[in-house]
Amino acid sequence: MTRVFIPTKQKHRELWTHSLQVATAARRIAQLGHASRKEQETAYVAGLLHDLGRFIMLEQDAQKLLEIDESCWSNPDEMLRQELAVAGIDHTETGRVLCQAWKLPVTLVSVVRHHHDDGSTKALDASLRSLIETVQMADRLSVVLMRQNRLRGLEPGMIEQRIETLCRMKHWTKDPAHAGRLAEAVPEIVEESDRMIQDLMLGATG
Repeated sequence: MTRVFIPTKQKHRELWTHSLQVATAARRIAQLGHASRKEQETAYVAGLLHDLGRFIMLEQDAQKLLEIDESCWSNPDEMLRQELAVAGIDHTETGRVLCQAWKLPVTLVSVVRHHHDDGSTKALDASLRSLIETVQMADRLSVVLMRQNRLRGLEPGMIEQRIETLCRMKHWTKDPAHAGRLAEAVPEIVEESDRMIQDLMLGATG
């Protein structure tokens, strides 16, 4: 992926940083949910690829993506509406098309397509739904870390409260991970993803 989407611009680096955070968090959430090692690694890959459509949108028209991100959206639903209004397609559909063109497994295609869905995933297979919800929780956790920076340096009890408020979705029948245990893991998630970001030289500016 780094050969296809070379992180030379700040927006590339932001997307890569988010993707690495989501991948790292998704694997840890799966672990906290007692998933098998294979399921944990699948969660990692799904988290890494979940925003593939945004990489495509950046490659096709960086200015449109910048316009979308600078608009006043406050939640994923508003972001998708902005993408449709500005680009005529949202990143979940763009990502699905690319995943299918690359002949990726159906599981990963489904995560890319449904990671912003609010309730429609109930009709899916239980294991696939669990994977999508794991990525959803990881995605929201990364958004809080990147856009609002509300978790770094807080005590676990405060982090738990923020996770309960900002990282859960109402349609879940069961949380992918207990908020308290995830709160305790946040420093490790941040440390691991930050190390990977530095290893890929994504922390540079310019």
